Amino acid sequence: MKQSPKEVAYAFLAAYYPNCSVAILAGSVARNEAKAGSDLDIVLIDEQEKYMSRFCLEKDGWPIEAFVYNSLSFHTFFESECMLGNPALPRMCAEGIILKGGQVAEELIREAKIKIEQGPLPWTDDQINYSRYMITDTLDDFIHAKDEAERLCIVNYLENLVQEFILRTNKRWTGQGKWMARAFREYNTEQAEVFFHAFDQFYKNRKSEPLIAYIDQILNPYGGRLFNGYKQ
Repeated sequence: MKQSPKEVAYAFLAAYYPNCSVAILAGSVARNEAKAGSDLDIVLIDEQEKYMSRFCLEKDGWPIEAFVYNSLSFHTFFESECMLGNPALPRMCAEGIILKGGQVAEELIREAKIKIEQGPLPWTDDQINYSRYMITDTLDDFIHAKDEAERLCIVNYLENLVQEFILRTNKRWTGQGKWMARAFREYNTEQAEVFFHAFDQFYKNRKSEPLIAYIDQILNPYGGRLFNGYKQ
């Protein structure tokens, strides 16, 4: 019989990080959303670690991914991810279950929940304009690309740029991979579906015009495409 996530996590800590001061079980298991193939995400603070590291292995039928920090690197990553608008570490802590750390771990979780609830700092005009320029420049590459492989790579990059633009101009967190989709749906389910439909239609039928029109619609309230005269 497969051991419970907590049992495996505690055994993992005892075997590999017995001196850690904080351990928080995060991810789908902590959210009660575990599926076949789910892993155990564990956030650790261990003062013996010089920097941030990641340790992955399988134990008792569970894939384990440990994110290991010392106190300094933990707070450095925590704050820098919030500044960049992609709070992977705060998200893990905010949803986490304490395995070790008592009041220190409780305070980290409380701080993470506050940060997530507050949302990111609003983009400045310079940040908005830089994003408009990047989207414009990438869109121009897309419009003029003839090679099919290049077009696919450009659209993949464009998808991330546009999604980040929508979320950050609306003062919402972003994410990577599945977290980008989740962040978009948490912001606005209807807009998310319009967005995914616009890109999905290109992937399916390779028609450029509807996607270009959609991106222009997103940019128009902020001044539209930006290239001529842009200065950083």
